[in-house]
Amino acid sequence: MIRQFENRLIGVVLAGGLSRRMGQDKSLMLYRDEALIKYSIDILTPYCSEVLLSSNTKFHDKFGLTRIEDLHKEIGPMGGLYSILKQNKAEYYLCLPCDSPMVKPEFIEQLINQIDDNFQAIVPIHEHHIEPLFAIYHHSISEVLELCISKNNYKMMNLLNQVQSKYIPINEESYFMNINTPEDYQRLINKSE
Repeated sequence: MIRQFENRLIGVVLAGGLSRRMGQDKSLMLYRDEALIKYSIDILTPYCSEVLLSSNTKFHDKFGLTRIEDLHKEIGPMGGLYSILKQNKAEYYLCLPCDSPMVKPEFIEQLINQIDDNFQAIVPIHEHHIEPLFAIYHHSISEVLELCISKNNYKMMNLLNQVQSKYIPINEESYFMNINTPEDYQRLINKSE
């Protein structure tokens, strides 16, 4: 089942944030001797025909992937996703944040196995929390993205409410652990000790 989507699926690492709460670029902070962003790149690579970086920083060029800068600056993940879709022609886009080192292959496979041409978004939900940054999007959402941006409506939930979204219950909370503050980072480090 996974193989049939390989050539229809591009991986997207969302790394365009400013890391204001962290005080430094969190994507390059180390966890077990690897930059946090590397975990997202590595987990997507086996499943996608290509992995792209949604990023406005040249420091990410060292990972050897195509880096797409935001066409609309500082509007969050919606701006990154929109810019990727405008410049690529894949059918599906599998997105992960740059700071999610706990994602496992079984989660990626579970999402991919839920791809259904009747839906434009395949989105995990954990204990009533919808996780739009860990999701698969169909290229057909680009017009809705454009409309949201034109109305200064940058919340990903607004996008999900306007497209055909399929919500997938996921029981494992650790997949969605984001590293947004120094305290989050310390918790992650403590988990690995």
